[in-house]
Amino acid sequence: MTDFTQNLRDRLAAALAAAGAEPGPEEADFSIPPEASHGDLTTRAALPLAKELGLPPRELAEQIASALREAPGVAAAEVAGPGFVNLRLEEGVLWGAVAEAVRTGDDYGRSDVGEGVRVQVEFVSANPTGPLNAVNARAAAYGDALARLLEFTGHATEREFYVCNVGTQMDLLAQSVRARLREISGEEAEIPEGGYRGEYVVDLARRLHAAGRLTPESDDAHLAAEAAEALVAEQESDLEDFGIIFDEWFPENSLYPDKVEAARERLTGGGATYEKDRALWLRTTAAGDDEDRVLVRADGRPTYFLADVAYHLDKHDRGFDKVLDVLGPDHHGHAKKLYAMVKLLGLRDDWLEIVISQQVNLLEGGEKVKMSKRAGALVTMREVIENIGVDAARFFFLLRTPTAHLDFDLELARKDTPENPVYYAQYCHARVESLKREAGEALASAPPAEADLGELDLPEERLLARTVWEFPSVVAGAAARREPHRLTAYAARLASLFHNYYHHHRILQASGEAKRRGRLLLARAVGQTMKNALGLLGVSAPTHM
Repeated sequence: MTDFTQNLRDRLAAALAAAGAEPGPEEADFSIPPEASHGDLTTRAALPLAKELGLPPRELAEQIASALREAPGVAAAEVAGPGFVNLRLEEGVLWGAVAEAVRTGDDYGRSDVGEGVRVQVEFVSANPTGPLNAVNARAAAYGDALARLLEFTGHATEREFYVCNVGTQMDLLAQSVRARLREISGEEAEIPEGGYRGEYVVDLARRLHAAGRLTPESDDAHLAAEAAEALVAEQESDLEDFGIIFDEWFPENSLYPDKVEAARERLTGGGATYEKDRALWLRTTAAGDDEDRVLVRADGRPTYFLADVAYHLDKHDRGFDKVLDVLGPDHHGHAKKLYAMVKLLGLRDDWLEIVISQQVNLLEGGEKVKMSKRAGALVTMREVIENIGVDAARFFFLLRTPTAHLDFDLELARKDTPENPVYYAQYCHARVESLKREAGEALASAPPAEADLGELDLPEERLLARTVWEFPSVVAGAAARREPHRLTAYAARLASLFHNYYHHHRILQASGEAKRRGRLLLARAVGQTMKNALGLLGVSAPTHM
């Protein structure tokens, strides 16, 4: 669909330019109509642009329709409503996509639109002070799916985890572990205010003490380093079990002192800093921030923000063309100062892109899940995985845009019924695989044949073919807009269409050999497309269920 629709976009843009409009990329575009009776593609470009041109929307829409009727593969272009243009495609376009899906297999939907642009996706980046929680798991599912989409669309993509192993939280971790080590030795001890009280700290202290790595007399720096190393190993193990492998685990302490000092000198040398109350400030208000930010405290200690400047300069020095930071729900203010930092450093405005991954409410029977005994105030990612499995967890975390709060129904995620969207999508693939086994190797692996597809004449078959045809464009759009949830919605829609078709029409028992082969070929295209969609989400495509 991608090359075909790009030709349509070019024709749409040309028609609008001929009318005197200057449309943006969002305006000169198409979408899938909500109802098949409205055609295969629609554009509302005439509605926002007609007013600035002083034209009635339907008049501009007719100019657009006239230009699009001449496009190869377009059977009809009609003006509808206040100024929509609805397109109906020639059958050959849709059946061609079915054949392509079967022929290209696991590469169906892949493109090179990224042109090898080097992109880094940094996500999760939790403090090494405890196990990963459900909010981290949502960010993990999102960041990895986004990286998969970027890879599939021709970007050179790397995944990075920033290990925040410097600062107050590390001091509190050290003191919390020391308290538990003293308890192990039979002494009385108190967890410091703001310290870590989960049972995992007890387990950690016991393991490190038994291994001879820590004693109650260990100094704070050693305590913090050993505890952080063990917790990072746990986090890495949990993420691997969640299907996520990072290319780089970048420790914050590697920035000190050289890279942090170099970042301070660069900002100071550029005239972007000033001194007030013995502290060094960055003029972030000059670059769109709400307030200026402290880089170096009055006592000479660098702030976390200065370390973040150094970290992003290091990313730039490593040659990334684009950096995507997936931040937690409490980082809205941090995003503003990072964008201001990019401007003050003189980096390209679009070099950095930030996505805020919002909160998750885990529900069981309509009620919020109570806190974890192991982690204290939060439910761990490991507990979610053990409760419902990796596939359901990843799919459900990706049901909505990351910028919206998510109510995660654990009870629904465990169901083996059509109500559960991941089960229904996986069952679609398994059902196709069952048909292929029943048909036998010769039919199940036969190359696509136009004659077979020409036998398909049901509206449901055309709609399935159109949905398969949509897939490359859905992938490209999800990657470009950083929205993997477009794929969960697509997978659910494709599954619903196929299951309905399967229940109402005989596939392997169709009358006539050509129709039987055609229906199996359509089913194979659906199964392959579903497999590719699930794979981009990091979800398996089982062959038996």
